[in-house]
Amino acid sequence: TMARPQALVIVQDTVLSDLVCELLEQETPLSIEAIHDAQPALERLQGNPVDMVLLDMHLSDGAGISLLNQCDYWRTSPKNLPLIVSTALHAG
Repeated sequence: TMARPQALVIVQDTVLSDLVCELLEQETPLSIEAIHDAQPALERLQGNPVDMVLLDMHLSDGAGISLLNQCDYWRTSPKNLPLIVSTALHAG
């Protein structure tokens, strides 16, 4: 059998992350992995390729945009990697 495409969900909020992962599992053929912090996400992306990334711009240990800038994966990926960026503005 063919392996399912891999998606990495990098979202700090675990409740939101669980909801997004559940929805993606139900509605897509993707195999989903969730990570909640920038450093483990960076290590995961450096080690194994994925087919799609959903990235929260606000992570507890760094901004999502910093993760993009630090990761060689974005520059060396042999294909166009779908990237979905999630941002949230909080009323103060």
